Amino acid sequence: MRFRFSLAFLLPLVLLSGCGGDDVAVPYERAAGFDALGDAGAQALAAFEKACPVVKREVGDLEYIKVQPALGYPKTPDYGWNRAVSVEFKVKDQPTGVGLGLIAGTECTFDMGGGFRPGLHVMRSDCAEVCGVAKGFTAEPKLAVLESREEAEAVEKKRLSEGAAALAELEKKALSGDYQAQRNLAYSFAIGADGAPYEPVKACAWRAVIIASASSKVGDGDHRNVQHNCGKLDDKGRQQAQVLAEQILARVRGG
Repeated sequence: MRFRFSLAFLLPLVLLSGCGGDDVAVPYERAAGFDALGDAGAQALAAFEKACPVVKREVGDLEYIKVQPALGYPKTPDYGWNRAVSVEFKVKDQPTGVGLGLIAGTECTFDMGGGFRPGLHVMRSDCAEVCGVAKGFTAEPKLAVLESREEAEAVEKKRLSEGAAALAELEKKALSGDYQAQRNLAYSFAIGADGAPYEPVKACAWRAVIIASASSKVGDGDHRNVQHNCGKLDDKGRQQAQVLAEQILARVRGG
């Protein structure tokens, strides 16, 4: 009896060779401190594998994959990540899979957190594309396991309380016309740092005040900061920032 072999039958076998599959454990290199996250860390990795299934499906094409606890990114109430997890992997130079083969030799990093905005964040567009997520932020409610909203609110309340005096002093100097104080204050509002709440409208307003001050110290960087901070706002936010900037300027010029 003769057997006939079909290329259509063999092709799937070739494509599947070297692939992982649902029953394959991803060989994470765990940094010190990650295991202390316990079940929360395990759930975070499960969420990552769901968000980026190609990693598990083509795990054999990874040169390495590491996981570590990380500081929140970005560290503002826009995300509110005070406790986060970072996953980093590198694809082999000559991968066999059709998915990771698109980013051969590439290093990808995904940051995950809960807090005010549970989800994951990736900077590289090619890494985001092979995983099927958006470049930048992708919401994932399950990552709230890393840090609840209540925990994030408590951290933010403590931060604002401890930095209130320093913020008041900085604002006083900024209103006196001090160029560097104005820059520092705008930056603090832009990222939610040094006792300042995260208030993008105020950040934009202070950037506009700096330009309007016509100080000899104003440079190209200040103009770029206006574009960056104000560009993140919608039309309503920009209108609010313009009104606020005019009010601040009146106080600065009034002494």
